[in-house]
Amino acid sequence: MADLRQLLCDPPVFGDREPPDFDPVAPRDRTRPVYRRTGTAWTKELLWP
Repeated sequence: MADLRQLLCDPPVFGDREPPDFDPVAPRDRTRPVYRRTGTAWTKELLWP
């Protein structure tokens, strides 16, 4: 789990052709579950299967 956490915490490496146009400090984590409200309950949905 430490490897995955280190991979998510490390800033991405960019090439010469793609400039960092988004914030590398807070990347979009697709492995983290998203809580969506359905009625009165919160349901957990995974963005990436």
